[in-house]
Amino acid sequence: MDGFYRARLQALAAVDELVDAIVTKVEKLGIADNTYIIFTSDNGFHMAQHRLPPGKGCAYEEDINVPFMIRGPGISKGKTVDFVTSHTDITPTIFKLAGIPQRSDFDGTPVPLTPSETAKAKNGPLNDHLGVEYWGVDIGEGTYWKSGAGGSYSKS
Repeated sequence: MDGFYRARLQALAAVDELVDAIVTKVEKLGIADNTYIIFTSDNGFHMAQHRLPPGKGCAYEEDINVPFMIRGPGISKGKTVDFVTSHTDITPTIFKLAGIPQRSDFDGTPVPLTPSETAKAKNGPLNDHLGVEYWGVDIGEGTYWKSGAGGSYSKS
């Protein structure tokens, strides 16, 4: 499991470099003050938590919590919030940032991002619940999962 975890961290180093390159380029072009940069993922991931092999198909915090980071005009630097949101809220959020009218067929709502929006959301529920569902067969990831608990995953 240590080798699998280390390999995932090594792969994440490339993502770090990519994000840095994008931010550096946006700043170098002089467009950082009117550009939004969003970082998110499609799912969480567990590795040995709850005595499970590596994967992402469970309704535990490790799997359902997804990062959503954004920087740009009107977004407070270093601010974190704990609103309940889902992937269905990403498109309405992007539409709102771009000044595009919301569509009636959207399931989600824009995430509050500005200080005034986040203050308003703290006074009442934005989305007071979120259903977490999983349909299909969950398969583990990596050779560790394939070989079982006594597997031979490389420790390099």
